[in-house]
Order: sequence, then C-alpha cells, then structure tokens
Amino acid sequence: MPTWVSPQEAERRLPGFFKERGENAWKLDVPSRRMYSRSGFAQVRVQTKPDGSPYFDHVVYGEAPGVNAVTWGVTEDGIYKVAVVVQARPFADTPDGQPADPPIIFGQPAVMGSLKRVVGEEETVEAFEKAEDCALREAVEEAGVGAIKAITLLGYHNPNPASCATWSELLDIEVDLTKVSEHTDKEELIFRAEYLPVREILRRIGVGEHEGVNYRSATANSAFLVWLCRHPEALENKRS
Repeated sequence: MPTWVSPQEAERRLPGFFKERGENAWKLDVPSRRMYSRSGFAQVRVQTKPDGSPYFDHVVYGEAPGVNAVTWGVTEDGIYKVAVVVQARPFADTPDGQPADPPIIFGQPAVMGSLKRVVGEEETVEAFEKAEDCALREAVEEAGVGAIKAITLLGYHNPNPASCATWSELLDIEVDLTKVSEHTDKEELIFRAEYLPVREILRRIGVGEHEGVNYRSATANSAFLVWLCRHPEALENKRS
C-alpha cells in the first residue's frame, strides 16, 4: 500500500526525482514566505488587529481550481442513492497525529478533482464546459457514471476558512443508476465506488467507521450536506 516519505528520502530512493518534476515541482519565494506549484500554494500570512497592527502569523494553504460533485440517482422504487468513493489517502495522519501506516481509507460521498486534469471519456463530457466539464470527467473516472440526466451548479464551499484561502465549486450530478458501472483506479488509490442510500451514508458518518472505512472526510461530507439541503425529499422515502 502506498504511503508517504520525506523529500530527502524520495531523492534517495529515486535520484533526480524533483528535477524531473519540472513545472509540477514546488517552488519557494523567500521574500513572500510562499511555496507554490501548479497544485496550489502555502504561505505565511499575518492577521492584524482592528487598528491594523500585526497580531499573529499563520500558515495558509490554497488549492488549484477544482470541483466537488455529488453524484446521485433514484431507483425505480424511489430510493435516493449517492456515489461514495472509497479511497486511500496516504497524507492523512491518525487522529492522534501519527503517520498512518497503512494509510487511512475514506468513504467520500463526493467526487473531487482539479479543473485542469484531463480524465474520463471525452465523448461523454464534451458538451459541458469549465466546472461542469471537470465534474463530469471526475464522475466518469471515480464514480463509474455512464449516463447523465442533469447537472446543477450549487455555488462554492470552503473546506476550512481558518487555514484554507481557496474555495471549490460544488455540483449536483444526477445520473441513470441503471447505467452505472463498478469502478476502481489503482493510480488514484480508488478501491471502489458504490451507490448507497442516503440514510445509510448518514448512519456511517454518524458512527465514523464502517468495515474499516472512515467516513469523516470533512470536505466530501460538506458537499454531501449542501446537496442534502437542496434535496430534502431524499429522506421522505424511509429506505433512502
């Protein structure tokens, strides 16, 4: 199972690794105390007091433009189901702050991706642009989507306004559940994508873990909550 190593260890294992990263490598701007790459940035920023004098410094991070999309459908008997992507996240430490070995596997009721990535099936998504385009590509890649019924923009959300400067676009993707395929992706560490009833997802988030999978991925759960607020009817069917 993949995990993570320090930059020094990466260079020891594969000499020239960072040089070959090219434009994808992280760069350092010393005067602004800022690291940046195509993936995002990290920067020291200073919060001020009401009178404008410096108060305290804090490391703030930002991500490349991206989307979080809730992919869902309704069965013939009216049950609302949402795609949950089961995926290993090697950079997440354990709750007590120790490196997780093996990595924690998360159940995420949203698909996520960068707007600049090129994945999925071109013929499926070419009719949509910008955030919609990215969301559909990610839905094809991560959630096994085969037929789109509707796509709706839900605005933006911020994963942690205390430390994160950037926002992600939220999308609602309704799919035909009869045309959904099982999906895995070894490079993305995606073990499976399964469509679960809404109440079952809520139950798993409530207990935290289910069969070795953690359901406390805050960004994905935030996207799911926004979607649920837009679809309260999903809870009307007691089997949903």
